[in-house]
Amino acid sequence: MSCSKLSTTGKIRISARHFFRMKTPKKLISTNCSNLWNRDDKKFAFVVDGKEIKVHRVVVETKSPKWKEMIQSRLKESEDGKIAIDDFDFETVETALKFCYDIVEKHLWSVQSAIEVFKFADRYKIRDLKISVETFLLSQLSPMNVCALANLSILTNSFKLRRKCFDYLFERIQKKIFVADLETLDKDFSSLFSQSPNLDQTEIFIESDDQQIQNEPPQIRRSFVTKVIEIAAFMLISCFLIGTLLKNDVDSFFQDINQIWRKHIFCGIQLLWFGVYFAIDHFQVLHEQKYLKWISLLIFVAISGFLVASCINYYGQNIAVFATVLTLSSTIFYIVTALFESYDYANIYIWRYCLIPNVFILLIKEFLPFSWLFSAISCLICLAFTQSTFYKHFQQIMGNKSVVIPENEFCRASLTLFTIILQAFIFTLGYVNGIFESNIEYGLRSLVSFFSS
Repeated sequence: MSCSKLSTTGKIRISARHFFRMKTPKKLISTNCSNLWNRDDKKFAFVVDGKEIKVHRVVVETKSPKWKEMIQSRLKESEDGKIAIDDFDFETVETALKFCYDIVEKHLWSVQSAIEVFKFADRYKIRDLKISVETFLLSQLSPMNVCALANLSILTNSFKLRRKCFDYLFERIQKKIFVADLETLDKDFSSLFSQSPNLDQTEIFIESDDQQIQNEPPQIRRSFVTKVIEIAAFMLISCFLIGTLLKNDVDSFFQDINQIWRKHIFCGIQLLWFGVYFAIDHFQVLHEQKYLKWISLLIFVAISGFLVASCINYYGQNIAVFATVLTLSSTIFYIVTALFESYDYANIYIWRYCLIPNVFILLIKEFLPFSWLFSAISCLICLAFTQSTFYKHFQQIMGNKSVVIPENEFCRASLTLFTIILQAFIFTLGYVNGIFESNIEYGLRSLVSFFSS
């Protein structure tokens, strides 16, 4: 500010030239409590299945008015600084309490576990958790679980979930599409259909026609499956074309490098490729603007092409061609099987990061007896896990199982499908190399002499 000189009229004129604005630092207004979870100054505890989960009283009181009321009114459960919970399991309670500390582990959720967490959030009035789990459940809606979620919406008085389940069931029943467990649908929810003026009673299959529908094969999301397969196929064809074009350059690069360093570089290329996939998949890149999605996929395809060229150089072109045929054949077989298989693998946890232990075996196999045998067995085990992962992932893409992939995540679904197939190709290469490039007769004789001595 500046002040002019005193005028002859006895008045002072003040003119403002600079303004100051105070801004509150974001750290001061942040409500993130994740750093508090591992601290040792927790004075309150929840007892579940005979085990204690210690928490900060102020944190749980802030998140749940029910807990605040229980604690502050000095109910019997909280007199000794503990609350016993008998009607939920340990994992459900721990998940809810971690959420109070802003720790969300959605990648560990299944539909069934999310249903239990949703019931817990409703019981103890944890509003933020209930909204978060409801969003997850809506993204997993499928003909296999819609009746269970509809019953949950009635039990918890959740209007949004009930409305979505009603619309979903209404559409499926009108189109005579398979819906599982219709006979278990809550009576209150079933009554909503009879009250709907737009639904002809002859189209309600809950009472008389549900047995006929149950015997029909499950319907799949054909347009979504087609889109995902087309993108994954384009990525596969492109990466193998790039690998073929780069083969001569890669051969010249490795020409003057000895075998040991060549193996180390090849293992490094595999880990780099998998690291790029992990970064794209886990750091929300595919949820950004559409141009960034496609650029990320194209970059990954280029890196995958370099990996294919490295595989051809390391194992040889003949083995690479044979492994390619085997991989494509097994992929087609598992796709066809998944289309007609009734068993649901989509809710089963399968560890899909098999490339890491396989690379480790490749690095140390020279120090092991019968290195060719260790290489073949490790690749075969990793291949079995990878094919199981492919089968599970494709069921999630189809959308007629208990856990589904949302249709707006087609890029992520295509990326994962492509990565699993390429991993299967790498493991098939290692397995074929361990069997056919080794002297089988010599290997059998070595085994006999080893066990007979």
